[in-house]
Amino acid sequence: MFTVEHIYDLIGRAESYGLDLGPHLSQISVEETAAAYNGIGAEWMPARIRDRLTTDYADLEPSAMIHDVDYKFGKGSIADFHAANARLRSNIRKTANAVATPWISWKWWKLRLAATACFEAVERFGLIAYVISVNPKKGENK
Repeated sequence: MFTVEHIYDLIGRAESYGLDLGPHLSQISVEETAAAYNGIGAEWMPARIRDRLTTDYADLEPSAMIHDVDYKFGKGSIADFHAANARLRSNIRKTANAVATPWISWKWWKLRLAATACFEAVERFGLIAYVISVNPKKGENK
């Protein structure tokens, strides 16, 4: 779990990059945001892998945080799923433009490629994670 201070930093960076904060971030507490955010990578991944991705792609943390909040607090519809994924791609592209200029810089291209890779991964493999995240009790035995 990330600290409240770290979440405040990520929100500040997201705002400074001009990211789309989505429909949920302003409606929940910073503590709820911290509980929803698991770093960069799927929740089912081992923590050490997510930690490494989060370190290697630290510029993308604000986008990942917004995406995790979108998954956790979404309505569970397919439209919300696709909107969250599209927002992730758009936000990563905005991040590339904010932190890596000019466009000929290697960092700009690295982040733009990350935008495509992340989008493709969540679109192709993220539906189950989204449904479980929105409806965590559905997978439990009663």
